[in-house]
Amino acid sequence: QRITGRNSKGKQLSLTISIVPSFLFSPSEDSLIFIFSDSTEEENIQKQYKELYKREKKEREKIEEFNTRLNDLVDNKAKELKEAHQELEKAYSALKNELEIAKSVQSGLLPDLLPDLPNLKVAGMYIPTDKVGGDMYDILLTKDNKTAVFIFDVSGHGVPSALICVMAKMLFTHHIKNGGRPSEIFSAVNKDICNYIKTGHYLTAFLGIIDHTDNTMIYSQAGHVYPIIYHHKTGKTTFIPGNSVFIGHVALADIATYHDSIVSLEWNDKLLFYTDGLTE
Repeated sequence: QRITGRNSKGKQLSLTISIVPSFLFSPSEDSLIFIFSDSTEEENIQKQYKELYKREKKEREKIEEFNTRLNDLVDNKAKELKEAHQELEKAYSALKNELEIAKSVQSGLLPDLLPDLPNLKVAGMYIPTDKVGGDMYDILLTKDNKTAVFIFDVSGHGVPSALICVMAKMLFTHHIKNGGRPSEIFSAVNKDICNYIKTGHYLTAFLGIIDHTDNTMIYSQAGHVYPIIYHHKTGKTTFIPGNSVFIGHVALADIATYHDSIVSLEWNDKLLFYTDGLTE
């Protein structure tokens, strides 16, 4: 049995009373022995244990609730990510189809068959770094039976550059067929592009018009990488330089000027026109 009591200092104690018959120790005596033991510390420990158990149970319930909420959150986020991934796949598929269409349109503007020219053999190759890009070239016969060779490179990559590339190709073809010196054609193309395009894109270009009667090429260069000429007679190669500005940048709309130069060609000389994709 448990009772409460106080010690000599007045501190409350929890006591356990055990009653033992005296004959267990002395058969001749008939009495009871009362044994008092201090169980205060034991009760305190049990009380603390119960408090700790309650706290542990409460914390465990909180953790279980947190885990449930976390699992729900993870499930919701996983669902959202799955839906977002599906939307991205649809968008990527649509973009891929659009790029294929743009590639088809751009490829259609490249010369399919290069012209058969007197005293001149020509060859061309186009290898884009992306599905679509801003590089273009062509070889055309002018109305006075000269050969116009032009190549250009639109700044940037992707669909925006490809769209400007298509426009520039059509403008170059139009103005070359109308006739004029390379510098005049550059000025006309620059004016047209600046009127239509306000994105900050620009293009570098080289245009040479070869006169087969005297084997000369009048040309203009607009910030483009220098073409290379191989001189068959000497076995040496030289650059065809130029110092004109870009074409099509809105900041150059009213100030751009272009200049013509002439280079003489001899039998079996070779000309190489390229864009910076070859050197970079």
